[in-house]
Amino acid sequence: MRQIQGRLTMDKEPAFDIATSARTRGSRPEGAVLLRASGLSKAFGSQLVLDGVDLELRQGEVVILRGFNGSGKSTLLNILSANLEPDAGVLELGVNGARKIFRFPSRWWQKLGLNNRFTPELIFNKGFGRTWQDIRLFSSLSLRDNIAAAIPEQVGENPWFAVGRFSAVQRQESTVASSSQEELELLGLGEEGALLAEKLSVGHAKCVAIARAVRAGAKVICLDEPLAGVDTLHKKKIVELLRVLAQREHITLVIIEHSWNISQIMDLATTLWTLEGGKLRVEQPSMAGLPPVNADNESDIQQLGRTATLTSRRVVGKEVATPFLEVEDLVVYRGRRLIVGDYQEDGGEIKGVSFTLRQPGLYHLHAPNAWGASTLIEAIAGIIPVARGKIRLNGKDIERFSPWHRVSAGVRIALARANGFQSLTVREMFDLAQVRSLPEGFDLLLEKQMSSLSGGERQKVVLWSILHGPAFMVGIFDEPYMSLDVREAERISAELGRLASEKAILITVPASTCSTGEGFYEVP
Repeated sequence: MRQIQGRLTMDKEPAFDIATSARTRGSRPEGAVLLRASGLSKAFGSQLVLDGVDLELRQGEVVILRGFNGSGKSTLLNILSANLEPDAGVLELGVNGARKIFRFPSRWWQKLGLNNRFTPELIFNKGFGRTWQDIRLFSSLSLRDNIAAAIPEQVGENPWFAVGRFSAVQRQESTVASSSQEELELLGLGEEGALLAEKLSVGHAKCVAIARAVRAGAKVICLDEPLAGVDTLHKKKIVELLRVLAQREHITLVIIEHSWNISQIMDLATTLWTLEGGKLRVEQPSMAGLPPVNADNESDIQQLGRTATLTSRRVVGKEVATPFLEVEDLVVYRGRRLIVGDYQEDGGEIKGVSFTLRQPGLYHLHAPNAWGASTLIEAIAGIIPVARGKIRLNGKDIERFSPWHRVSAGVRIALARANGFQSLTVREMFDLAQVRSLPEGFDLLLEKQMSSLSGGERQKVVLWSILHGPAFMVGIFDEPYMSLDVREAERISAELGRLASEKAILITVPASTCSTGEGFYEVP
């Protein structure tokens, strides 16, 4: 079975020694055509998302797919991986020498035969893999079992063979487990093979998800935001893993990534796809469209434990007598696992997290994956209990307040995921949030359910519900730019910068990026 060539040591610099690729950046590979599409169209209700899209994928090609929120990036990826059927068009597959053509809309008789139905299982068997923005590992299985589960056509999958060929099943399971462990060792995760996937950091989990797709025999892998929510070190690991797959294994990659991460994978790209107005534009890779760079230094650095920092940009002339928010010696567990706080090297009492939002301004919490930033925010919001510590808002202790009482007291919090009520329309969300004036650009979304929106559109609704809702004193936003395109991220960034003249705005971001309220910049 094919294995990833090269070792990813996740706690160190990349250990690859990759020779410079013979192909020049931006030159398209001359390999065999693996997929060809013509006239792909898809509408949701009255909204036409894809309008006659034509495309072609060749072996070894690395495509970056970009576009504004709601432009149809995930829709196109879902169609290419058969998780969504187009309304019209033709898809021709040619992986492993087996040519297969699908014409849409499908006729009723085409759906009767198992070999003719356009399904993820069929596309998977044709060599097309997929990773998701929300990762989708089996959380209750070990890392080793997550990779082992991807191997197709295992003897034990047949219940008759599982009973009648028990010895053969056991032998194969032993071989599969051993080779899956080797795969983890190549990723630098050999010692964590028995670890449950739910305990894995985002960066590690994304590497395992990619490795699982390779393990399944994929010749084409569609990746939805592989660098999103990942700190600097793990971004390097993921980029190097993608480099190995493209340049050594000659696997074709189609990558959705937001503009401020595109620069980190641009040297891998051979083709740039841009979706706009339902049309797909094919271009040579370029650095166009990257967000502005702002190298201004921030001031007032507070250390939070060993690996996280809180930086702030003060608003001159806005000093106040009582700090907006004070967190003192906070310790938080999830079950028996310590999440917020540090064990002492001498085995003494756990040291909690302390910081202060003293006055109006922008505050940025920089923390590596698995540090506990989201848990810290949930504790401040009152969603999960604290084991020890104080939380004071405008001088008043609020750690005993219910979440809604904290909102009434002046705290607004937007978590990175699972925001919004999926069964409500956008209009109902705004009504619930007491939004009095409709933000620009939401006219076409008002009657849509939250569940039908793209990830970026849902994020927009949640953020604008807070920013245009009732007044608040402290706003805490957990990775607010996740899933947003550059245009919308700049709007949100500018709004947060404006609010910071009167309020304390805390933004958590992966350790690699942050926003100043005037643009985005990379943290060295």
